[in-house]
Amino acid sequence: MENIYKKIIERYKKETLKECYEIVLSEGIEPSISDNKLGGTPYFPEGENYPHTSNGSPMALLLQVNLKDIDLPAFPSQGILEIFIDACLDYPLEYKVFIFEEGLPQTTNLPKPDLEQFVLSHPFKIELKKSFSHMPLNDYRADNVIRQIAYMETGIENFIDGIWDNNIYRDLDVYLPGACLGGYADFTQEDPRSEEDNRDFCLFKLDSLLHKSIYIGDSGILSAIISEDSLRIGKVEDAVVDWDC
Repeated sequence: MENIYKKIIERYKKETLKECYEIVLSEGIEPSISDNKLGGTPYFPEGENYPHTSNGSPMALLLQVNLKDIDLPAFPSQGILEIFIDACLDYPLEYKVFIFEEGLPQTTNLPKPDLEQFVLSHPFKIELKKSFSHMPLNDYRADNVIRQIAYMETGIENFIDGIWDNNIYRDLDVYLPGACLGGYADFTQEDPRSEEDNRDFCLFKLDSLLHKSIYIGDSGILSAIISEDSLRIGKVEDAVVDWDC
């Protein structure tokens, strides 16, 4: 029984493994306009409308990444990916996602968001490290994947019922980067998606446990999800950005 249990765990980890880019924070380095970063002053081309919330407040830059630094299926190979959010992190979250062409003349007179309640106490230059992620157990697909694997290994319907219990949270030991591009979205509570939702690709994830200077509610997680088809053609305005804690 123990060997079967271990085989199910290892097969789940193998079959759900995805490549991603783990985001590594660079401490003590002020990011420039063109750097890959969390927070800070955005690269923003002339003629583009700076994003504001419905009450007229300017949004704040959360993420800026040059896509030429990303080599993952579905991700466009060029352009500057930027995610802006309501600086107050009100719920439901207001946001805007862009891909801007690199090297354009930039707006110099940008509005200044009120960052008193922003998720970052200060901006971070970031490095992108090729990594991997397993499907988190709160993903809406996880239970079905585990059950299918258990059935294929044993030929017994509902094999895991009664033996799985809470041990899965200890023994499965999935690896989830604290912040990443690609891989899997993650949630502190339940996955809000369903099988009818085709936004099953993780564009960006940020866990407040990554660093003491990140505040997403009470130890929350923020995820940007999108359909793979929309991402492949650079239609990032289809992304949904949300958080829970």
